[in-house]
Amino acid sequence: MALNVPAGNVKNVTFGPGILYITSPVNFSAGTPNIDVGYCRGAQLQIERTNLDLFQGSPKSYISTFATQENVTLQFTGLEWNLQNLAYALGTGTIVGNDYSFGGLLAFTTVSLMFRHRTPSQGTVDIYIWQAQGTGENTFAFGDDFQEFTYNFRALECLTTWTANTLVDGQKLFRARYVQGP
Repeated sequence: MALNVPAGNVKNVTFGPGILYITSPVNFSAGTPNIDVGYCRGAQLQIERTNLDLFQGSPKSYISTFATQENVTLQFTGLEWNLQNLAYALGTGTIVGNDYSFGGLLAFTTVSLMFRHRTPSQGTVDIYIWQAQGTGENTFAFGDDFQEFTYNFRALECLTTWTANTLVDGQKLFRARYVQGP
């Protein structure tokens, strides 16, 4: 008999990649992002808060902490050449036919993102990033394995969902939704 096995629920355990859907800047009111970015190795959602601690007294005692900055980043490792997705990830670029040109633009393109992961128990994990911009970084490695395209997107503060519902404080960067399988 195995030792130290917690009393967990196997329906809450998952593995594997997912699907990244993106919506172009001109289609924010179109609802849920629906352009499938394609084959991938996986994704990583990073959430970070910068803290400011309040200490008072002598000797100083910890009183409270306040958030001074919040960052949400979605990193997606794609496997397919797609110039439009590259332009979204870099936040800029001009595509004419089969050509992508880069350089000289100040602004970053804004997109909407939804990452969907299906669990082995037929559940779903959805990450909604209402609006985001690519971080402007990518590296292309040509070698013996599949070429990978790392897309990094940072969430922007947003006032409404894709269906124009108002977002209140505490909801303005992203939403994670988990639906357990049957």
